[in-house]
Amino acid sequence: MNKLWSQLLAAIDRRSLRERLLVLVAAIALIALVADTLFIEPARKAYKADQTRLLETRARVAGLEASVASLQAELAADPDAQTKARIAALEHALAQADSRLAEAIARFIPADRMHDVLRALITQTGGLQLQALRSLPPAALDGQADAPTQAAEADTPAVARIWKRGVELELRGSYPALLAYLRTVEQLPWLLNWDLLAIDGKDYPDAAFTLRLYTLSLDKEWIGV
Repeated sequence: MNKLWSQLLAAIDRRSLRERLLVLVAAIALIALVADTLFIEPARKAYKADQTRLLETRARVAGLEASVASLQAELAADPDAQTKARIAALEHALAQADSRLAEAIARFIPADRMHDVLRALITQTGGLQLQALRSLPPAALDGQADAPTQAAEADTPAVARIWKRGVELELRGSYPALLAYLRTVEQLPWLLNWDLLAIDGKDYPDAAFTLRLYTLSLDKEWIGV
């Protein structure tokens, strides 16, 4: 690919300034289309499918926790064997749901590893320089606020919240290097969602790229970063 890229650059350099600008605009549009079609959109679909399953599992855990709490209160008021058996069954179901929740969250790249992994892939891929790497503010996936809810005030079990955690990357390099980097990220054993925010090609033949990448986590803070 590098040889073909060099030949293409040589051919473009022989063009007039106006022609080079037209080619550059077309190249930027093509790179954005290729990146979205081959890497970004498939990753986004897989990410959102698992995000939906994760939310459903979390809702299941929340429902079971509420049921267990209700039965425990009932048992405290009037102990009987039937209530104890129902609590045992619910606690077993809750343990299974917790296990599924842990398995689901494990499919997403750990937030505390994002910085190191993305930096390492830049070095591994080559052709790109890291200009900036910033952590984005966490956002509750279900839009819940941090303020205590009525359920919390009523001493019901706290529900595990799922956080959308992201980073913003600013890269500089060639278009083939960007595509190679996206391909490498796409091959990671974890799920990521990403957006190609901007391409600045004014420093032809290199360009500046801005990416945002997201994961899901049960931790709000950037532990270990």
